[in-house]
Amino acid sequence: STDEPVGEAGLPQRLQRTPIHATYVDECQDMTMAEIRLIAVTSADANGLFLTGDTAQTIARGLAFRFQDVGSLFHHEHLRSGGKLCGKPRQI
Repeated sequence: STDEPVGEAGLPQRLQRTPIHATYVDECQDMTMAEIRLIAVTSADANGLFLTGDTAQTIARGLAFRFQDVGSLFHHEHLRSGGKLCGKPRQI
């Protein structure tokens, strides 16, 4: 419903009460940054996300996917939320 309370991530509060603890995404090069952000903000911790893809195999038209953009998205989300929304990602 459009009257549903919205939380600090801009998502309905019911989605924020049920965090996802681990998410594995293959072929993420065919996703938009909005789709990746949705996965990030519904995750309990950014360190529980595992994204893989090959930018040379993009099949979605109109997407200019770059892994640098994903890193930037997580950085800005971390700053915006004060570190509450998604924790600081670890690098492997």
